[in-house]
Amino acid sequence: MGTWHCSKCDKKYESVWALCPTCGSATGQKSAPKLSSSANVQHSQQGKVTPTTKPQPVSLQLGQQVRVTPTPKPPPVNLQQKQTTQNVDLTAKSSPLVMAQRNQLALSTKQNVKSANEWLCAKCNKSYQSTWGTGLCPTCGKVGQKLSATQTTLNVQQNVETEPSGLASASDEVLKLLFTYLDETTLGLMELLCSRYKRLAKSVLAELVPAMWAYGSGTSGKGGIWGQLRKHIDNATRSIVLAVDKFPCAKTFNGSILAYILAKKIPLDISLGTPDVNTLQILNNAQKNSARAITTFTKMHNKIWVIDGEGVILGSPNVSYSGLICGNLESCIVIKSRRLGHLVGNYLELLKKPNPWKDEKWTEVENELALYNQSSKLKMALAPITDISDFVVENLQDATKIILRQFLVSDRAKYLLSALCNMAKKGAEIEVYIDAGAYKGFDFVQKAVTQLIEAGVAVYTQTPVLVVDTSQERIQHDKLILAELRSGVCRTLIGSAGFT
Repeated sequence: MGTWHCSKCDKKYESVWALCPTCGSATGQKSAPKLSSSANVQHSQQGKVTPTTKPQPVSLQLGQQVRVTPTPKPPPVNLQQKQTTQNVDLTAKSSPLVMAQRNQLALSTKQNVKSANEWLCAKCNKSYQSTWGTGLCPTCGKVGQKLSATQTTLNVQQNVETEPSGLASASDEVLKLLFTYLDETTLGLMELLCSRYKRLAKSVLAELVPAMWAYGSGTSGKGGIWGQLRKHIDNATRSIVLAVDKFPCAKTFNGSILAYILAKKIPLDISLGTPDVNTLQILNNAQKNSARAITTFTKMHNKIWVIDGEGVILGSPNVSYSGLICGNLESCIVIKSRRLGHLVGNYLELLKKPNPWKDEKWTEVENELALYNQSSKLKMALAPITDISDFVVENLQDATKIILRQFLVSDRAKYLLSALCNMAKKGAEIEVYIDAGAYKGFDFVQKAVTQLIEAGVAVYTQTPVLVVDTSQERIQHDKLILAELRSGVCRTLIGSAGFT
């Protein structure tokens, strides 16, 4: 080991040999010869140290030229070959996102190529560049471990794998948007059969396919149906839209259902079919909470809630103590579906028009409803856009067993009454449950019951059991049909439409 001075670079360096680590020239002059008693070592690519024989000394004279054959440069790393081994083909796309991805990869590759002649000295524990690829450490003169080929290709490999994650994420968002235009059957097949799109199809299905909860009197536990519906209404943060026939509010406002709803202090939009003086007065006083009452349809019989535009509650109960808490026999269903929430929201907006069937929004809602029913297993009927009698008969065709629960049946509903009688005569097992008070009080109910019995339909009257005297109505107020088709399919029809 000695100190040398390169006449070409005009630099001093420590080295065993005269070879200059900067320019590779052997014309350096040694300041003072120094013998080394230690054995030279050579570092293998695996980092092992193996002793080597001491080289024969070379006698040099001042000014003597020594020809040194430079070590050939290592072969260039085939980056293209490494890149094409990945699953992501960056050359087949031309979107701005992909171009940015490609540029980033090129920049990262370029930076790694700069380190193609890097070496690591095990003795000095330092990295250095060897211009001619000899690997001699400029500090101790030992041959270091080459870092270039393995680590450069490793870095390129890592860039190809990690960078496309952003591309996949952006592509997922685009695909997810496109998937929302597919129907549920297609999405279901993609989830089952296509491993590439399984995750995306499943997430879109979760948004499009409704999640449903059904509640009925006597099966909803403490607090009745209202105790269950509150769990869903409590989640409302943006708006509550309600279209209901009756919303009576007792003079004792505190503790009432209306008081509970208004306490949420979110926009409340109510359409009433049968105006209640107390309810209207309370709503008028609550205008500061963005609540408003609309009474456009005097014969509106809906019982529909839309929660935040994403959840729909529909069924037989009015918003009353007897309907939701205690008294009547009722049933309802909660459907969580953004698509259905949008449809029903548009429908309720249409009902506010003075003449909705003449409004341009009528056609818009009618087309949206038709598209929904064509692409969904869940079918909706929205009167007056849909003829409820036609809808019921269509969905009961080929039924072998039917259980129909209604407040009453009427001989004025000739088409529906005739359809039930014909199915019974053809062998369908049909049971009808109606309110006992309605049967005794209305002549048209008795006439309809007579026709049904003559056709072979079993008709039963019901009276809710009086447990606590609430001075409220106690009726069988269900609007529910359960059917079993010849194919074995079970079908449920639930809503607010009466058999009239």
